[in-house]
Amino acid sequence: MAGTLNDQQTITSDPPPPAPRLLPAPADAQGTRPPPRKRGRPRKDRRPLGSNTLGPTSLEIGNRKEKRTTRSCDGIAFRENCRDCNSDRWTWNGCGKANCTQPGCQKHHTNRRAGRAWAKLEAFEGAPWGVVVLTIPGAVRDCIRDRDTAAAVRKRAVEIVKAWAIRWGFHGVPVRLGGSVVWHPAGENPDIFAPHLNVIFPWVGETDDGAYRVGRYHLDPRALDDLRQQWAIALVDLGWEPTCSPQVDYEFRKSEGAKRHAARYFFRSFPAWASWTQRVYWFGILAHSLEAHDPPPWSEPPRPGRCSDCGGYTRTVEIVRLGKWLIRDPNGSGWLPQEGPPPGKWAEVWIGR
Repeated sequence: MAGTLNDQQTITSDPPPPAPRLLPAPADAQGTRPPPRKRGRPRKDRRPLGSNTLGPTSLEIGNRKEKRTTRSCDGIAFRENCRDCNSDRWTWNGCGKANCTQPGCQKHHTNRRAGRAWAKLEAFEGAPWGVVVLTIPGAVRDCIRDRDTAAAVRKRAVEIVKAWAIRWGFHGVPVRLGGSVVWHPAGENPDIFAPHLNVIFPWVGETDDGAYRVGRYHLDPRALDDLRQQWAIALVDLGWEPTCSPQVDYEFRKSEGAKRHAARYFFRSFPAWASWTQRVYWFGILAHSLEAHDPPPWSEPPRPGRCSDCGGYTRTVEIVRLGKWLIRDPNGSGWLPQEGPPPGKWAEVWIGR
């Protein structure tokens, strides 16, 4: 029995035929290659990403990538001692690489990435943030492996969320919204390809006369069902047979602590995954705007040289790097190399070359 979502979309019991897969033109019998394409021409023969890049079967290749980036990590952990209060403080200065698997580097990169997003999202200071999560069912996840398809789905998701927010949050008043959309390639299990979209935007719209209006965030209970239905219609275009409702969710972040948690969570990095699967895209009135504020202090690592307790001067007495452990010589100004992994919280960064 067929059920109709709207006048254009009809759900049938038979699955849609698979889309034809275009392959690049092979070389001729002499083994010559096709002529090079002209510079500036859009590349339309883009190869879809296969299982060797994404998905559960990429665990082995992903581990090799993790080991390679970990061995080239330039992060450093140093222990400082205050000359006045004699207190110690450990500080980690990450390498800044998104694919580094060191916990300190991951935290460092996530904080810096979240700080840059915070600077743009806080353009409307004091306004709540709207967060919408749209999942991709397992039956159509293979379609997201193609970058062009993923880009089309991302743009469709932005259109759905903007129309939904105007309809339920701004009483149908036409306003211009702006925010960010982020792909997450995995969920709780970082080795399984489970893509989902996260749309984070200030709950503020710009009217035609240039004024800014804050939408209401106590929405009708029917708003969630409407968002789920609109997203299901978009998934049908990908060939999904809706045997169940897709998982969608929305929430609002109002306090500074809740916004900080949202920035760190939704803008975190996923090591060993392709960069396009976790790239941040901006849309609307925030697409081309500069940062309205400086990055917050929590997004940058603490600076060496000053004690955070008493404000006195500090000096570095111990350094831990990959494959190296140095302690300052108490009888001189040099450094003494140590054998074996260092004790304490930074022992996990010790990896032999």
